[in-house]
Amino acid sequence: MTPAPEAEVLVDSEEAKSAVQYFHDLVFEHHALPGVNWNGELMLNDGLAMYIDGAWTYNFYNTNMEEGQIAFWPYPRLGPERGSTIMWSHTLAVTSNIEPDVLEATMRLIQFLSDNSKEHSIKTGMPSARLSLRTEDLADQIWTFGALTTQMAAEGVPEYQSERFTEVENAMGAAYSSIFTGQQTVEEGLDDVAQRIRRALR
Repeated sequence: MTPAPEAEVLVDSEEAKSAVQYFHDLVFEHHALPGVNWNGELMLNDGLAMYIDGAWTYNFYNTNMEEGQIAFWPYPRLGPERGSTIMWSHTLAVTSNIEPDVLEATMRLIQFLSDNSKEHSIKTGMPSARLSLRTEDLADQIWTFGALTTQMAAEGVPEYQSERFTEVENAMGAAYSSIFTGQQTVEEGLDDVAQRIRRALR
């Protein structure tokens, strides 16, 4: 799904259907186990020769892999026509039907945690997604600071989720559940949810 205002819903595209069908067939035709051991557990038990993951896994590498070798690479580009890179961050979502006073208190808590995230950034090695909090005094305390901040500032294009984020997320969750419990085919499930999302984004 591309960002508003030019939102284009792609969950019912042939590419999306092929991707979901692939995993559906793995489970129901080839009987592949849908849940597998965490990559870190496999790595520690010599079940995995190479573990490729995001920068947030660096602390795991550092504390568990004394003999391992670690290499870093830049963010993946989004293609030559876009000319930018991608950075993910976790999102805190609050349901819209809670009491106003609880909602206000929750919003204050989220704002406080975001405003005071420096200690967490230092301990985890993860600079804040808020570029305004990536101050120079953190450069020698956070190992990812230089590469991530420099590249994001040079090439990144900030994008923000839709106000309908939670509605879209819930719709997708229901669609996947319907598909993987056999209530709908992949095509039916993704066609239905695409229409729901399009209505939500109007």
